[in-house]
Amino acid sequence: MTKYVMIYYGHEDPQEDTMDLWGKWFASFEEKIVDWGNPFSKGFEITSNQTSPIKPEDYPATGYSVIETETFAEAEPIAKHCPSPEGLRLYETFIIE
Repeated sequence: MTKYVMIYYGHEDPQEDTMDLWGKWFASFEEKIVDWGNPFSKGFEITSNQTSPIKPEDYPATGYSVIETETFAEAEPIAKHCPSPEGLRLYETFIIE
């Protein structure tokens, strides 16, 4: 089994119909969820020289979830049905031994 981190982008004010879409989407793959995740609030870009807030116009990540599937082919359709108009980014994780 492989874990995938789904990183969400974009922001919508929570409306009842939008929350319903997200709830139905999560319910469609609930057995594959390892970590439901959380929304993000403020973001910062940190380098050795400076710390700067990430501005909304810089398209910041807005949250994450972690799923576990047998293959990428199983994870991809889950990501494609995300109700976010901006979609998401899907990252495969691996274990360093």
